[in-house]
Amino acid sequence: MKSKEKFAKKNFPRKLQTSHEGNLQGNYKKINYAKSSKDGVLEFSFSWLFAIIIGGAIIFLAIFAAVKIIGLGNTQSDVTTAREIGIILNPLESSFTTGTTTSFDVPTETRIYNACDDLDGNFGKEIISVSQKNLGKWSEPENPVGFSNKYIFSENPIEGKKFYIFSKPLEMPFKVADLIYLTSDSKDYCFEEMPESDLKNEIGALSSSNPKLQIENCSQNSIKVCFGSSSGVCNVAVSGFLDEAGYVEKNGEQMSYAGNALMIAAIFSEKEIYECQVKRIMKRISSLAIIYSEKSKLISKNGCGTNFGSELINFARTAGGITSSSQINSIMENAKVLEDTNQNLGECRLW
Repeated sequence: MKSKEKFAKKNFPRKLQTSHEGNLQGNYKKINYAKSSKDGVLEFSFSWLFAIIIGGAIIFLAIFAAVKIIGLGNTQSDVTTAREIGIILNPLESSFTTGTTTSFDVPTETRIYNACDDLDGNFGKEIISVSQKNLGKWSEPENPVGFSNKYIFSENPIEGKKFYIFSKPLEMPFKVADLIYLTSDSKDYCFEEMPESDLKNEIGALSSSNPKLQIENCSQNSIKVCFGSSSGVCNVAVSGFLDEAGYVEKNGEQMSYAGNALMIAAIFSEKEIYECQVKRIMKRISSLAIIYSEKSKLISKNGCGTNFGSELINFARTAGGITSSSQINSIMENAKVLEDTNQNLGECRLW
């Protein structure tokens, strides 16, 4: 009996104690595991949330920087294109008389904005700005480039990937400037109905380097230019004689011209641009007439009795007072009289 009691005292309680401790230790481990699991979830969630926020900020800054760089690149490209147009124009002047066209290509769809300021300086200013299409959107035309000695006639804006430029000298009665005409590959102009003349031959010669100028076999969607009465549909109607005075009707508006150079200008130009350029041209004519009047006085001292300095001063006043193309006919006859007088001076001619 004693040995059995001793066995019970010695072993049975120990067995109960071991079982109880095991349960406590197991529960403690579960509690610790649960606690560490929750901490891990919290640490894991916070780390990823922080990474997402930082990553999103970096991506935003990268996109923002890329957009700024692309925008800056577009602006620089636009300004460069506008300046290149000015460079192209320098050797171009009077190319119309030789029957050639200068063209230039751009890598993407481009809009050239042609603006005119007749109040800037003595002779106003030609202003060119460019917008290009990137990623389906047009950039804003910024940083315009100005030219005080250029007279460009075109639509506004004019759009395309290839542009054509040609010019024709304006004389009234002396050489005034080279008028520059700008077209693009987006539109064809049909001159089928133009009367047979030197001007039609010049346009025919130009068409070899500018396929958008057509004197025969015109494309169906071409802009049809009519002269005088016409039985067909006309997009641009010219009323008047070649190399004389008349007017061009386009988009329901009239633009008066004097001479072929201004007639061609009216055909290719919008009215707002045309009227502004005419004002600039008249200012230049007025200034040149005064200069020739002074020249007349100088050569009179050397035995050349030109004796029409006063006529030139009156001509300058008339030209300087013109504020609309509708008044341009008023100097046409005066210009012819001055030209005849100058030609009769022989070696004493002023121009």
